[in-house]
Amino acid sequence: MKSLIRRLHTGLKKKELIPYIQKERYSCPFYGFSGMFGIFIDSAGNQCGLETRSYSPCPMESKGEKPCWDKCYFNTEETNKAIETTLKDVKVFPAEFRPPGLREWEGISLKKWMDYILKDK
Repeated sequence: MKSLIRRLHTGLKKKELIPYIQKERYSCPFYGFSGMFGIFIDSAGNQCGLETRSYSPCPMESKGEKPCWDKCYFNTEETNKAIETTLKDVKVFPAEFRPPGLREWEGISLKKWMDYILKDK
């Protein structure tokens, strides 16, 4: 039931993203990313993309917890409202979706990334 509600909430479409490579991810769309200037760059490590002032490790992982957006202290009504207004404008550059052989690419929208990461959680 929780999965169905999440799918309805996030608007997951029948046409899902298919990664070029498989990469293990936590159920947090901001874990392992550096966030700056309206983009999230894959840092492939313990970093929280919502902490933009400097490199910042995930607070949950730093406490020995498994990173999870549903349990994150950044997951507040205020943060979700801010995210909602930028879902289509913010670009995310996850390593698994980078087309092979390209040095540069346009990334994917934050909405598509969140749908992908949170689809079965």
